[in-house]
Amino acid sequence: MSKKEEFIEYVKCWRRDHPTTIPNDLEILRQRFNSDFPKEKISELSLEDYALGNREKNPNSFCQQVEFDTHGIGSVSGGSAIKHGIFWHHFSQEYKYIKSLGDTPENAFNKIKEVLNSLIEKVNLGEFDSLDEILDQVAPKNNTLRIKPLALYFPDHFLPIAQPKHLDNFLKILESQSPPGTIAKNIALLKILRSFPELKDFDTWGMMCILYDFQKSEMESTKESQTWIFEVPEAFDIHSLIQERKDFLFPVLEEPKIRKNDKVLLCDLINDYMIRFITISSVLDEPRDIDFPQYYQETFFRNKKALKKQEDWRLVWLEADTRLGSLNIYKKTEKELYSGILNLGIEIKISTFKNFSLSANLSRQIKDKIHHYFGFNDGNFDTFSLEDLRQKTSIGSRQLAQIVHALNRKKQIILTGAPGSGKTHLAQNLAKHLTSETDGLIETIQLHPAYTYEDFIQGLRPIANDDGQLTYKMIPGRFLDFCDRAHNRTGKSVLIIDEINRANLASVFGELLYLLEYRNQSIKLAGSDRTFSIPENVYIIGTMNTADRSIALVDHALRRRFAFIELRPDYDILRKWHDRENTGFNPDSLIKILEKVNEAINDKHYEIGISFFLNRDLKNNIADIWELEIYPYLEELFYGDLKKIEPFCWKNIEVEIHHDRDSFDG
Repeated sequence: MSKKEEFIEYVKCWRRDHPTTIPNDLEILRQRFNSDFPKEKISELSLEDYALGNREKNPNSFCQQVEFDTHGIGSVSGGSAIKHGIFWHHFSQEYKYIKSLGDTPENAFNKIKEVLNSLIEKVNLGEFDSLDEILDQVAPKNNTLRIKPLALYFPDHFLPIAQPKHLDNFLKILESQSPPGTIAKNIALLKILRSFPELKDFDTWGMMCILYDFQKSEMESTKESQTWIFEVPEAFDIHSLIQERKDFLFPVLEEPKIRKNDKVLLCDLINDYMIRFITISSVLDEPRDIDFPQYYQETFFRNKKALKKQEDWRLVWLEADTRLGSLNIYKKTEKELYSGILNLGIEIKISTFKNFSLSANLSRQIKDKIHHYFGFNDGNFDTFSLEDLRQKTSIGSRQLAQIVHALNRKKQIILTGAPGSGKTHLAQNLAKHLTSETDGLIETIQLHPAYTYEDFIQGLRPIANDDGQLTYKMIPGRFLDFCDRAHNRTGKSVLIIDEINRANLASVFGELLYLLEYRNQSIKLAGSDRTFSIPENVYIIGTMNTADRSIALVDHALRRRFAFIELRPDYDILRKWHDRENTGFNPDSLIKILEKVNEAINDKHYEIGISFFLNRDLKNNIADIWELEIYPYLEELFYGDLKKIEPFCWKNIEVEIHHDRDSFDG
């Protein structure tokens, strides 16, 4: 069954328990937006009425309603406020705007209004072909201005889906080519959806919901893969199949639990006392009831022990590693059970002619041995589930699932936040989760202002020959070296780029800017004839300290290639951490002070994070941490107005912290 057919079947079931049209509460929000900002009066809109950031003067601005208040009618969250073209910056008390729009905030805003008016006029006239071209004048990659306001003003003409990557994926599911231009993609997708009789009573909101729900169900169906042992039937020439064809059909007994993306260890019988592991495969599709090819009938049923009703058997598409091995284990029983020993006493059991799944721990141990035997000498073979990730980071399951989903979808994300918000800690644990039970790599690079293209991609390096003379050779940089090693792995490989915004990224990344967006393409690298493409199993996690450099200043070409995930100080994590680690420190008084400090800072990019205080001996170290790390940071932040931070010097807060008897046990 194709993805398109699966989607239609999913619609039939989904509609029984879900609304197909926008609920009343969301419709009221949409009507409120249209009432507050009539499309006929866009030219009368003031800058204060439009911009985000100045909630004291206008808490219900145009952009506030587009991005936040109407979130349930289509999400455009994430990234920086600069995506709206202009916004009010709390800390500097001025408007920040895209300089290409004008030389002043007012001129930039007038350009935005001009484009919004042009869009609305074209839609009223039914002229949709030029909409993307009009938007290119102000924000070539501005998803918010491209779709969301149009979807709020014209819900019958546009789906409330703004992300081009999402639109591309949905068009791919529905077996349609994706046109250039975000609005063109949206219109093409809506046209296809309206051609399905199953969706005739859906409005555009309902169509958005079913698309995202179908995408989520696909993700969940592949989330928990299992590992199976498949015994190769007698006379089944598995070696030839693997060598000649990457994908092949394999017969198994009826087993409804076998699912797409499960892992398979293939083995065959050597003699009455020994079996042999051959290779590791992945299940490419769900088991299906189809007619057996004549070849399989002749070879598979040649073994009399397996001669059962044909309907008991099913075919599974397998993708096998082309590296063959021969790892022998002993068979101790005569009938249904084999047991074997892999070096350190790992015992496995295999049902004769029936496949079975392994426990996570046993799977890890066996795959560890086999991977090592086949030449995979390192990797993260320990199980590190989503629950393990939650326990390690104390971040909520829903937020973690969203982050992992974004990483799996985009393959490159950047964690942003103020100092101490836990970005690096989360990045390291995300990498452990992604590479769990695989031979994948994890490597960390920290960028700095002196980092160059030659350090990161490739460059000429002096090499001394045997005579002591210097020659120059093209040497791979850290990223190329990582990709070369990841290319020889089967598991996901994660490169962590710490403090990614401290370097001149456009210069350091070079051709990578192109390849990050077009993962299936290759390109010649500067200074050599080498053609390079990023391996499919390479994932990138960047961290960005927004106190060092505003996210709005990051190269726009780079920002659109990453999913941006913001981390804010979460005091509940601080409480849970000290409770879990039994430090004897009650952080409640400290948290009250941190809330006051961050309120005084009044800018999320410069807030004090919690990681400074994840210290097992905080009772004895808190004075040093505050005086030597926190207060100097505040002095720099409030330079010229130190009276504001006088209440937060250690001598003034020490009494408040120690006054609470529950702050310290004993």
